[in-house]
Amino acid sequence: TAQDWPALVSEAFAGGVPLASCGWYFRSSGKLFDYATQGVVCAEAEVDALTGECCVRRVDILMDQGTPLNPLVDLGQVEGALLMSLGFFLTEEVIFGPNGDQLTLGAWEYKPPAAHDIPIALHVRFEKKVPNPSPSAVLGSKASGEPAMACGAACMFAVRDAIRAVCVESGGELQTEAFELPLTVERIQRACGVSAADFVLK
Repeated sequence: TAQDWPALVSEAFAGGVPLASCGWYFRSSGKLFDYATQGVVCAEAEVDALTGECCVRRVDILMDQGTPLNPLVDLGQVEGALLMSLGFFLTEEVIFGPNGDQLTLGAWEYKPPAAHDIPIALHVRFEKKVPNPSPSAVLGSKASGEPAMACGAACMFAVRDAIRAVCVESGGELQTEAFELPLTVERIQRACGVSAADFVLK
């Protein structure tokens, strides 16, 4: 139970029992990967300095998918992975209470990406004539879902650049909130360092 957790941790510490695990990879004794998937992403975003709302206006993606077995399936995988990563970078904050219980249990507190989070303009292209020579590849194809999860980082950096532009314009400094993930509405608003009082005519 939640009440027993501190006691269990204390007991493990007193007994020298590690509560973490890790592993190592040695290049000489293992096979890390058969091939690499590359991609290039350009993203454009805007933020509302008063409310903290952000909008990813445009995303252009060029992915190396080898020889796609079904380009439309790969397209859906890349678009879906982008949206999932937008949740990771911008909206899906998991909050735990002091006893370790999760406080973000529903969509009222936990915000997965919704239809309005899809970039207004989303363009995905696949690099042509780059077959995958790996013997483990199926007919020269490459993985399409997981590698594209990294594409959302471009959107996060675009939002961060928009926050930086607000700070430069208002004469402030980039706040530490701009470096914490996810960049939620609250974090964006605090990072901008702008209040309604800044917009009063004198």
